[in-house]
Amino acid sequence: MAGGTESKRSKAAAKRTKAEPAKKAAVMAKRGSKRRFEELAAEPSQGPETAPASAEEESPTAEKPVSKRRRPESKAVKESQELETATVKEESIPTEKAEKPVLHRNRADTKVVKAQKHPGGARLYMFGTNSFGALGLGDPDKADDPDTRSQIPRPKYPVLEGVVFCQVACGGMHTVALTEDGLIYSWGVNDEGALGRKTSGTCWEKEPDNVKSDSFVPCQAHLPNEMKAVQIVAGDGFTFALGDDGRLYGCGYFKDEVGALSGFTPKAKMLGLFTMLWEPESSRDRIKQLACGARHAVFLTYRGDVYTWGSGSQGQLGRIRPYSQDSEYQPTASDLFQPTRVTHLPYALGNTPASSIACGAYSTFVLGKNGNVAAWGLNNSGQLGIVKESEEDNLLWEPVSVDSLAGVVNIAGGEHHTLALTKKGVLLSFGAGTYGMLGRRDVDITTANVIHPEPKPVDGLEGVKVASIAAGTNVSACTTSDGDAFFWGSNTNMQLAKGTDDDDEALPKKMGRVKAFGYRRIRTVCFGGQHGALLAGLEGDAAPSGVAGPAAAVQPAAAPTAAGPGPSIATVPVNDKPAVVEPSVGAKRKRVDKEEEHTGREVDGADDEGGSVAASVEEDAMETDEKSEEDGSSKSEGEDGSA
Repeated sequence: MAGGTESKRSKAAAKRTKAEPAKKAAVMAKRGSKRRFEELAAEPSQGPETAPASAEEESPTAEKPVSKRRRPESKAVKESQELETATVKEESIPTEKAEKPVLHRNRADTKVVKAQKHPGGARLYMFGTNSFGALGLGDPDKADDPDTRSQIPRPKYPVLEGVVFCQVACGGMHTVALTEDGLIYSWGVNDEGALGRKTSGTCWEKEPDNVKSDSFVPCQAHLPNEMKAVQIVAGDGFTFALGDDGRLYGCGYFKDEVGALSGFTPKAKMLGLFTMLWEPESSRDRIKQLACGARHAVFLTYRGDVYTWGSGSQGQLGRIRPYSQDSEYQPTASDLFQPTRVTHLPYALGNTPASSIACGAYSTFVLGKNGNVAAWGLNNSGQLGIVKESEEDNLLWEPVSVDSLAGVVNIAGGEHHTLALTKKGVLLSFGAGTYGMLGRRDVDITTANVIHPEPKPVDGLEGVKVASIAAGTNVSACTTSDGDAFFWGSNTNMQLAKGTDDDDEALPKKMGRVKAFGYRRIRTVCFGGQHGALLAGLEGDAAPSGVAGPAAAVQPAAAPTAAGPGPSIATVPVNDKPAVVEPSVGAKRKRVDKEEEHTGREVDGADDEGGSVAASVEEDAMETDEKSEEDGSSKSEGEDGSA
C-alpha cells in the first residue's frame, strides 16, 4: 500500500517536473511582452500605422524557449503572443476612436442645416392656349400679333432660356416652375393670389403700381425667410410649396363647387404671398409628397399618413360627411381648410401605410406599400375605377379599396378619366371616353353617356416603355424611356402639341420634333385648364423611371407624374449643357421626304426664325439626322439648341 502511494507521488512529481519548463517559458514570454509594452508606452505615439504587428517580431525574450522545447512550449508561446497582441490593440484603439465622435458630430450638424438638392434640371416648354396668360408670353389682350401670341400649338421656345428647371406645375389658369436652386417662378392669372407675388389683379388692386410685376410673364415669387422650395403643386387658383425646412407654404384661394364655403385657411379668405401653413411635429411627420386636384390638396408623410384640405363637396377630402349647398349639415372653415388626417384610410389599404398619392380634378388616390389602392371623390364617369351600382356611387365620401387597380405604380387623374401604369409598364385608362382621351379602340368617342370604369390597356403603345403619365380635363399624355411624348384626346385648346391641326386624337400620337427643340429628351408633361407644359433635357440624359402621382417626391423618384388640372413634377439629370447641332439642309430634306412618304401628305419645312417642323418625325428619320451630324455636315444651331 505504501509502495503504491510512493509510486503515485513519484509520477506526480515527474509530471510537475516535466511541465515546469513550459510554465517557465510562458512566464518569460509574458515578462518579455510586458517589458516591450512598457518600452512602447514610453516612446512618442506615432499613430496606428506604426504599431507592431505581432509579439514574434518585437520580443526576443519570447523566442528563446521556443527554440529549446518546441513541442511543449508552442501552445504557451502562442497564448502569450495572442495576449500581447490583444493588449497592444486595446491600448492603441482608444486614441483612434477619440477623434471619431467629433467627425460624426460635424456630419450630423451639417445634415440639419443642409438644404435638399435636386439631381438636375431641364428646359421648360409651354404649349396650348394663352387666353389667360398661362403660357408666359405677356398680356394676350395687348399682343401685337394675336395669332401667334394667343396660342402655341407646338412646344417652340423655352421659358427663360437661361434658367434650368426641375419641376413644373400647371394650375387652372396659371403656371409655376421650380429651379434647381429652390426658387419659384410664376405667371398667369393672379386675381386670387395664386402666383405668390404682387401683380395687377383683384388680389393686389390696392397696392401701388411701382411694387407690382407683370403677371403674364415669368417672375420670381416671394418666398418667406429665404425659404428654398423642394416640391410644388398648383390647382384652380392656388399654389403650394414644400420648403427645405419641412414646412408647408401656400398662397391663393380654394373655390367651392357648390358655393357652400370658400376660403384658404380657417382664418384667411385669401393669401397673396406664400405663407407657412403647416409644420411637422416630428421627423416622421415630415411631408414626403404633395399632390392636388382642381380645388383640394393632399400630402403624404413619412409615417405613411395622408392629410387632405380644401373644398370637399365632391367627396374628394375623404373625411367629411356628405353635404351640399342646401343640406342641413355644413362643414366649418376649420373642417375644410386645415390639413387633417384621413383616419379611415388604413382600413381601405388593408392596414398598411401609404406609399404614394395622386389626384384627379375632384378625386384622390392612395397607393399602399402592399400594392393595394384606395380612392374617394367623384365617380360619376367611373373615374375611380369602381363600377357604379347605384346613384350613390357617383360620390364616394370615404376611402374605398379599388381591386381593379391593385399593383399599379403610378396614377394620373383628369376630370372624368384616369390613367394608371402597372409594374410591367402597361398603361391603363378608364372613365369617360369622349374626345378619345382613353386612347382605346374599344371605346366609341361619339357616345357621351357611355362610361368605362374597368381599367383596360391604352392602344398604340405596343413596344413602348412608358416613363411618366399625365391627364388633363379632356386630354392624356405619356413620356417614354426614349425621351418621346405621346398625346391623345381633345385638341380644342391645342393641348396635343401637334401643330395647327385641331383634330382630336382617339389613339396616342407621338409628338414631332421641332427645330428649337433639337434632340432634347422629354421628361414629363403636365396640363392646366387650357394649356400644357413639358420639361426636356438632352438626348444623352437618362429618362426617369416613373412618377408617383401628380406630385412626385423628389424621389425621387423617383420619380415624378403629372396630374390633371393639378401638378406635374419632374426630376431630371444634370449635364444639360452640350450644344445641340442642327441637321444639314440635305438631312432636313430627307426627313421631310420620309415624313411625306409615311403620312401621304405634304410637310411644312422649318422656318428660318426658329419655327417648328409641322409634322411628326419618325425614328428612322431622326437616325438620319444624327448620322449627318457625325459626318460633320451640320452646323451649330445657336441659342435654340444650346443648354
